[in-house]
Amino acid sequence: MNVPTTSAHPPAPQGLWDKMRYQWHLRSRLNTVFLVLASLLIVLILELPLIYLAVSSFKPALEVYRMPPTFFPEKWVLDGYWELFNISDMALALLNSVKVATLASFLGVALSVGFCYTITRFRLPGMNLFTVLMLFVYLLPGILLMIPMYGLWARLGFTGGLFPLAVTYVSFTLPFAVWMLRSHFAGIPVELEEAAMVDGATRAIAFLRIILPLARPGI
Repeated sequence: MNVPTTSAHPPAPQGLWDKMRYQWHLRSRLNTVFLVLASLLIVLILELPLIYLAVSSFKPALEVYRMPPTFFPEKWVLDGYWELFNISDMALALLNSVKVATLASFLGVALSVGFCYTITRFRLPGMNLFTVLMLFVYLLPGILLMIPMYGLWARLGFTGGLFPLAVTYVSFTLPFAVWMLRSHFAGIPVELEEAAMVDGATRAIAFLRIILPLARPGI
């Protein structure tokens, strides 16, 4: 004869499960709100000096040095910005910085992509050692290379221009860019490129139409 068995813990009513589920979702949302507010507070505390500097740029000169200092200006003025862009050469300096940064970025990406493709597709002797030495050069302080670089550009007659400065920046950042992109290019299967070349594509076309689109997230 079958004897009905009873569980030691009877199932909870459906209303109790709904209540527990609601409390869990509410607790999860409260934790998320708390984390967001705490993160915003930490960011605000860390950025407070920069915010104070930005607000102080709208103060008159006398109010900037007033003791005790004030956070918000009593009188909002734009005298500092007018002197910055009309009396000084800041506008020209910003334009030159944009030119140098743009040129250095394009040169750095082009050279690092070409170099990474070379070291991952062609097995040349000493290539691994050369890659390690390139990373070692990146570890050197940049100030140690300034005088030799200036002497090189002076002998070539390129001092005083923006192009040598952009190339100098590229020489500092290229080793790190190559080291970061090397693993990404190595993860692209060689069979994809070989299949395209079997179908009649040249190596350049396979590089432009297959390798570059696949490597775009890493670039």
